[in-house]
Amino acid sequence: MAKSATTYTVTGYNFSGSSSTTIVISTATLGSNDLSKNTIKLFPNPTYSILNLYINDLVLLNKVTITDVIVKIVLEQRENLSTINVEKLTKRVYIINACD
Repeated sequence: MAKSATTYTVTGYNFSGSSSTTIVISTATLGSNDLSKNTIKLFPNPTYSILNLYINDLVLLNKVTITDVIVKIVLEQRENLSTINVEKLTKRVYIINACD
């Protein structure tokens, strides 16, 4: 059962205002009326060594990937998903994908 989608439009301009980039982000929730049952928690944030991933019993994951902002995979883990060693990653903003 899909919930209603929300669409956000973000437009960024260069310093002179002569060119722009527009990004459209759409969100929707599928399949669950009670999202509090599907819990994934990451801590501590920020971290410099071990990232802990709490997954409740209702969430089944097979893989965690970490990508940089240009969507290059910098870390992929398929075992021991509750702890992820990020010591070798440089200080940056990363995207964490938890996949079933």
